[in-house]
Amino acid sequence: DMGVYLTKKKDFKGAIYYLKKACRAKNYDNHAFPHFNLALVYAQKGMLLKAKEELREALKIDQRFVSAKEFLEQLDRMLH
Repeated sequence: DMGVYLTKKKDFKGAIYYLKKACRAKNYDNHAFPHFNLALVYAQKGMLLKAKEELREALKIDQRFVSAKEFLEQLDRMLH
């Protein structure tokens, strides 16, 4: 997906645009993934509180999303 591609290219502004769009897309299979990927972008930009918000959104959609749980726990440890 374009958001992940742009993240790999370090185009965070573009990645955020496309990942937010994916979060709202009606035909997206699992909206937890773009929220998770958005959290990764925010974390890379040092926006850790925004990253946590996106991880919480991902976990509202899929409570069993292990990577999101683990990343949220990691951010919690970093911030406390």
